[in-house]
This record gives sequence, structure tokens and C-alpha cells, in this order.
Amino acid sequence: MFLSKPKKAGDEILREKAQIQVTEQDYKDYNTMLRRINEQLILFSRDDEDLFKKLHMKPAADFYETVNRFVTNAVPVHGVRRLFLKTRSFNHSCAPNAKVGWDTEFLRVKKSQSTTSHLI
Repeated sequence: MFLSKPKKAGDEILREKAQIQVTEQDYKDYNTMLRRINEQLILFSRDDEDLFKKLHMKPAADFYETVNRFVTNAVPVHGVRRLFLKTRSFNHSCAPNAKVGWDTEFLRVKKSQSTTSHLI
């Protein structure tokens, strides 16, 4: 991610709401999970649908592609598996300069150190 201007430590860089959410209870039943995912996928914009189709999948012959993409990329937050499309495409860094945190609604990325670099 490239920032348009320098940020100070603690500044919020990005806030994203989960595009797909599945409760832990629904996550335990394959058919229910698939139904919940599909109910939310039909609400996607074309751009979000394209992002979803580009998500990494683990090799698994026993999973439908849609479920595989969700299971591979969703993170458990407060008892709910959540998929954040935009932040799932970030690369990691061995020397990170940002922190990720969650609340009940949003994933938040904040600058963890003040630097002159515009690259996160």
C-alpha cells in the first residue's frame, strides 16, 4: 500500500468492514456455511466479486471454490469468521510499520511508527 502523504504513529490508514461474515456455529456445518456465504455474495459489487475470485485458495478437492476462498482467507473475530477483501490482498512484511486491530464492526490498520516512508 502506498500512502499519499506521511502518517504519524497511531494514525489510522485504513478501515474496512467485513464483506462476508459467518458465525462459528454456521461455520461448523458445510451446507449452512455455503448458504450464508452465497447470501452475502449476491450483494457484492462487480469489483468486489472480482476481488473475491482472485483470493488465494488452499488445495482442497473436498471444498466448493466459494467455500474454499472463504475458509482460506477469513479470520475469526469475536466469534464470527469475517472476510475483509481489501486487506486480504496485502503482502506481509518482515519489518512491519503498521498494526492491525478489530472491533465488533471494522478491521483497522494503523501506522505503528513515524517514518518518512509512504510505503506500508
